[in-house]
Amino acid sequence: MNQVLKKEKGFTLLEALTSLALLSFILGASLQAYYVASQHFLKLKEQEENFLALRAALDKIRAEIQEEGRHLETAAYLKLVEPFKIESTSLQLIQGEWWIKPPSDLVKGQVLLEVNIPQKISLSRKILIHDETKGEIKELEKATRNFLIFTTPLLYSYEKESTKIILLRKAIVYFDSAQQKIRFQVNKSPAQPLAEDILSFKLSWKDTPPLLEIEIISSQDKENPLKQLVYLKNMALRQQNQFSEED
Repeated sequence: MNQVLKKEKGFTLLEALTSLALLSFILGASLQAYYVASQHFLKLKEQEENFLALRAALDKIRAEIQEEGRHLETAAYLKLVEPFKIESTSLQLIQGEWWIKPPSDLVKGQVLLEVNIPQKISLSRKILIHDETKGEIKELEKATRNFLIFTTPLLYSYEKESTKIILLRKAIVYFDSAQQKIRFQVNKSPAQPLAEDILSFKLSWKDTPPLLEIEIISSQDKENPLKQLVYLKNMALRQQNQFSEED
């Protein structure tokens, strides 16, 4: 019987190299696609985090604006304090943190005031004292929960029942263009960054009704400014009361 010789089956060197090259191409393309997708994901994640940070900053600013003028209706009417002050890139907001009535009548020239206040206060804070027709702002030389000593004597006398003693709180929001940051400062404490990588921070004001538009442009998303319109409810009430008095 004749023995039939069969040709051995297998890949030639050329076929093996071609397959290896094709596999390398597919692997490289897959890695490139993964890299592009991961970079896109990271960019979207960064944009989302930046957006959330800006929203948080806007929410903080809006909350501060909504509290401007709290406990200061009469004081603002008497022009003892200006609760809301605006410039193109900065805001100054003043409110009464708390208020109490004096335990007795206050006398012109008095410097020591016996009180019962919620907590000890810093000497850098300011105290507003007023009745229905007059008032003054005092700085502190010494303060405990039981008494306050002013740096200067009282200019007027005040009757207990019609007098308020108010602890003032001043907040400032401003754009630090050199550092590209929006900063927030309370009283005389160091200013803290509220938002970073900011190209522009603009404030637009409409007096009646009292509306403030805030516009923030981030360096990470220049084409999409973030805007917020804030209605100043406390100022609206002051305006309404003023118009009622004039009528």
